[in-house]
Amino acid sequence: MIHVLGLLACGEKSIDSGSQIDSADNTVIETTVEAKDATEVFRVPERPWDLALAPDGQIYCSAQGGNKVYIWDPTTQTRTESRSISDVQNILFDIEGT
Repeated sequence: MIHVLGLLACGEKSIDSGSQIDSADNTVIETTVEAKDATEVFRVPERPWDLALAPDGQIYCSAQGGNKVYIWDPTTQTRTESRSISDVQNILFDIEGT
């Protein structure tokens, strides 16, 4: 069985949606992007997947292979391996930091 999904967006032809912002809308459209240099601070051996910043400042990274979560501590500049979590992909901390 084949399923086909199509998406289509339409607007008014006479208005360039990128050039007009409603005066009540506080959205700011950036017209330029400033280049930044990236610095590698730690590696994840099993293909990194998702990053999350914990309330305590540590960075958690799930791995695509090996069912692992790595924790980077910017204070001590060390990477540790958390317990194995089966098929972990995304990381989210709640308000309490758990």
